[in-house]
Parts: sequence; C-alpha cells; structure tokens
Amino acid sequence: MLLRYSFDLGKEADLVETAVENVLKAGYRTGDLLVGNTQGTKKVGTQEMGDAIVKENRVRFHLIPFARTGGRGSTGHDGFG
Repeated sequence: MLLRYSFDLGKEADLVETAVENVLKAGYRTGDLLVGNTQGTKKVGTQEMGDAIVKENRVRFHLIPFARTGGRGSTGHDGFG
C-alpha cells in the first residue's frame, strides 16, 4: 500500500504483491497466517518470510542470488545494507 498509494508506484507495488502471492502459494506462512488445514505449509518467522519474498523477485528477474549475510543492520550483500 505504501508503494501504491503514498509513492504512486503502482508497477512496483504489483511486483511486490505478485511475489507475496507466489510465496504464499509455495506454502510459506508466518504464525499469524497459519490457520485451518496446514498440510503443505511451512511455518516461518517474519525475517524468513521477507527473505522469501525478496528471493522470489530476484529469481523472477534473474538478479543476483539472495544470500543473507547477517542480522539487522548488516552491511552484507543482501541488497539492503
């Protein structure tokens, strides 16, 4: 919503939303989304869920492979530091 409505970046928002949909289709769930029939799902934390979404976009667009090299504030090559 931030990308779409605050920054008027509809195309970028679509890319993130598609990545989230694909990760959910792959069965990834954080604890708050793990309800009902959990067969075929994988419970993950919020960091792993975020990593999966970033990796999904990197794979879709043939970008540098995703490898987390540290925790918050990392200056590693995770695309954010």
